[in-house]
Amino acid sequence: MNHNEKILKSLIKNKPSPLLLEESTASFTMNFIYDFMKSICCTKAESFCNTCESCWKITRGKYFDFHLINTYKDSIHKEDLLSIINKLSYPSVEKYGNKFLIIYGIENVNKQIANMLLKNIENPSKNTYYIFVTRNHNNIINTIKSRCVFYKIISEEKRFIKELESNKIDQRYFSYFLLNFYSIDEVLDFYNNETFSKIVNVYETLINDKNKLISIHKSLISFKTFSYYEIAKLLFLLEPKVSPENKEKIYHLISSLKYNLNKTLVFNEILSMLK
Repeated sequence: MNHNEKILKSLIKNKPSPLLLEESTASFTMNFIYDFMKSICCTKAESFCNTCESCWKITRGKYFDFHLINTYKDSIHKEDLLSIINKLSYPSVEKYGNKFLIIYGIENVNKQIANMLLKNIENPSKNTYYIFVTRNHNNIINTIKSRCVFYKIISEEKRFIKELESNKIDQRYFSYFLLNFYSIDEVLDFYNNETFSKIVNVYETLINDKNKLISIHKSLISFKTFSYYEIAKLLFLLEPKVSPENKEKIYHLISSLKYNLNKTLVFNEILSMLK
């Protein structure tokens, strides 16, 4: 039994709420949450059977009283949260009455949102479970964090690689995805998007054609159209290719992107690190 399976076994036994999970890269946090939800809702097994109506609905994302907010993709608004909280106060549509609110990126909520959540996790509606996911528990507002049962979900690299292989991901980028992405769905969204092609084209030029002025000029033109998010992804991709003394410069650049750095200067800095 691995680390994550031991955590799940403990959760199945105690069924805590609110629950705080810190996810690692190359992990399967959403699958973990689904298994925990199934253990609460399953009517046929001590843990979960994967065959009953409740398990079937949860596995396929069709469980009605399941609300997911992902602040890594979109900002959370007061009105949206109020709407969900109101729904959680109503009787459950599902047969056995269990309701779930999952918030990905709980570290991104502001004090107003945190206070709204606080009132509800301290006085939850019957059979209501709150599950929060973070990538940095140190950045969570303390009033929320202190009321949660906390566990860290660790990477499952072998399992992640098998999923990458089954989805026909280019093996050259396995280490990049293992180190920088948190779920297979996140990898697929990025890999199958034209954004990835743009980043890879610039990456290939910087690695293989950095001494060809015409190629570099074309890459600079493309680079200047990148969002700062895309620049960060490129920098993470380049990180294994730079010398040890330049790795810190890469990380410093990534952390400084929030200041809207001049993109031409960033590009030139990258070139200097690759020489």
